[in-house]
Amino acid sequence: MTSPQAIAQMAAALAFIVERHRPDTFANGRDQFITCQACSQLAGMPVMWPCPDRQAIGDLLPDPSNRLLKPPAASLQPGGVPSSWPDG
Repeated sequence: MTSPQAIAQMAAALAFIVERHRPDTFANGRDQFITCQACSQLAGMPVMWPCPDRQAIGDLLPDPSNRLLKPPAASLQPGGVPSSWPDG
């Protein structure tokens, strides 16, 4: 059984990731796209949103930026189309 302290530490770690891995807009001339703030700063170059860290915990904590995450793989139809999208 997991202790309440361990659960609190895990929740704090997840909140730390959500707080720092935020979507940001990057523009280079004619193109504009969304990047991860923390990963882009760490890499010194634009890192596409969602980064692996943020995508992995997207459904665990409520956050407005979750609407910009890719749908979970389980909800995709063959061909990568979300199952909630109409066919055609």
